[in-house]
Amino acid sequence: MKKVILRARAKINWVLDVGEKRPDGYHEIETIMQSINLWDIVTLEKAEAGVSLSSTVRNIPLDSRNIAWKAAMMVKEKFDIRAGVRINIRKSIPVAAGMAGGSADAAAVLIGLNHLWDLGMTNEEMIDMGKALGADVPFCLQGGSALAKGIGEKLTSLRLGRPIWLVVINPPIRVSTRQIFKLWDELPRESVKRPDAARMISALSKGDIREVGEAMGNVLESVTASLHPQILDIKDRLIGYGALNSLMSGSGPSVYGIFENKHKAKKAAGLMKKSGRVFVVNTSKKGIEFVGES
Repeated sequence: MKKVILRARAKINWVLDVGEKRPDGYHEIETIMQSINLWDIVTLEKAEAGVSLSSTVRNIPLDSRNIAWKAAMMVKEKFDIRAGVRINIRKSIPVAAGMAGGSADAAAVLIGLNHLWDLGMTNEEMIDMGKALGADVPFCLQGGSALAKGIGEKLTSLRLGRPIWLVVINPPIRVSTRQIFKLWDELPRESVKRPDAARMISALSKGDIREVGEAMGNVLESVTASLHPQILDIKDRLIGYGALNSLMSGSGPSVYGIFENKHKAKKAAGLMKKSGRVFVVNTSKKGIEFVGES
């Protein structure tokens, strides 16, 4: 085998609660994450030596600053692999959007190299490597629906009773995750409305989409919206066009709305085209998926 091709799916957060900052610089979180059918295509091809990276977009680094490159180097060093790999990322997931696009690509590299080089890593071993790369990588390795605690590495798989249609809007806004968490640390805790993860877990399991809408919550949304009020405008418009509810994903700036069916989602998406990049997607039980090898 010389080449493997994988889908690396984006995620949204049904709920996101953030605790205090840890000594290692990360924050304790409690979040419910969900894979969606929006993906990058990651191709890994054997090479004689080194790690090279290419992409269909120009706004990501193609060197040691890229988390997918770091994932490949981590595998090479862990297993003392002298061979090299060429990585190509065909991007569809928006960059720096709160949808774990980079983390999904890194997860695909870990899974893909495990297969390409026949390394025999377990899921637990890959998750352990993934958490050293980024807080969202462990979830991207697992995919589906999951409750995540710690910095995101303590995962519990959840049942999703029915697929849910979403409209995802990625506005042309640059958000600094570091700045958002810095502002969060300065926020009076008594002013924070905490989401109810237990209620969301029950709603997802029952497939009760209306209760899913009522249980959605993200403590970082008000922080990011204080800098970028258009996020609240997008939320209001999605709800006005038929979304049962709308929420910012991660630290932003992407916003999604949930809809009763595909028809209503597509109709709303057509009315939101001026708000940024618009995607009509549904939920997925998979995160990383092999689509080819040769």
